[in-house]
Amino acid sequence: MFKERYSKTAQTGRHFILPFFLMICVTSSTLPLYAADLAEPSSPKADADINTGAKVKSRIEPPFKITGSFSRRFQAYSGMTSTSEFITNLLLHYTLKKLFGGKIKVRIKTYSFTDLWYLKVKKAKISLIGSHYKDIPLGKVEVESQTPFWFVFKHRRLEVKNPSLFSFKMSVSESELDQILHSPKVTNSLKALRLDLTNIGPGAGEQRIQMHEPQVTINDDSIMVKARLITQGADPSTAVLMTITGKPKLHGNDCIVLEEVKIDSEDITDPEKFSKFVENLINPLINLHRFDKANFALRLDDISVKSKSLSVAGRLIIGPRVQNKALN
Repeated sequence: MFKERYSKTAQTGRHFILPFFLMICVTSSTLPLYAADLAEPSSPKADADINTGAKVKSRIEPPFKITGSFSRRFQAYSGMTSTSEFITNLLLHYTLKKLFGGKIKVRIKTYSFTDLWYLKVKKAKISLIGSHYKDIPLGKVEVESQTPFWFVFKHRRLEVKNPSLFSFKMSVSESELDQILHSPKVTNSLKALRLDLTNIGPGAGEQRIQMHEPQVTINDDSIMVKARLITQGADPSTAVLMTITGKPKLHGNDCIVLEEVKIDSEDITDPEKFSKFVENLINPLINLHRFDKANFALRLDDISVKSKSLSVAGRLIIGPRVQNKALN
């Protein structure tokens, strides 16, 4: 009699345990309110490296509150964290594919489902190959977060809550660079094509140079551009066929300078003197300080020119948007 009752009770318990466990997993989605009170900084522990998958010790603590250790462990063991990361990766992949096209890879790692619900990210790595922004080819781009970051919605815009550091690598081929120089948006933004001639004489002012039919050749350590140059608004018959060769070098971490400039043209009587004049006139070719904002800064660590390709690597810091307050 006792054995029969015990057997029925055991069978009932087996059928009860699984629904009970599933109920806990579902109701754990209400943990955000509870976790805010139990929030504590994450302790250093072994974690998987986002590049190699090897176990490394992460010592970067998030500058914002995250869920408590019990909640993080519970969500990790129940599979909620990994499932939410998987779904987020799919959504981001679909969004970036629609925006830029090409081959997209996305890897997002968070602390827990609750933290991801509040857009708190531990690590992120995104790579794009063969993508385009409007008519501008992006080549091969790789962006990876170096610090945890937290996104918030403000005025229907997605902004970072804390200053966040990202590293990036970008490389373009010879043909892609040729397409970039064919874009009016790029050529109009280059300092080299907006020449300030006020020091030469009165009435000179700033002259805009338009580039037509550019042809790019990338050799070891040097770039050669062959194009027809004409002053904006001038008669097309006044265009000058010119070949410009130079070696782009990184000065510090914020300036790209074109060194050893050589200009070849049938319309120039003394190319050597003219080359030195142009080298002093256009440099620095790119000054990253011009793009600095109160919540944005870009710096370069390396620039490499190899046969048929140009690559750059650097860091990007993004901070919360600064609101302009009216002066009393």
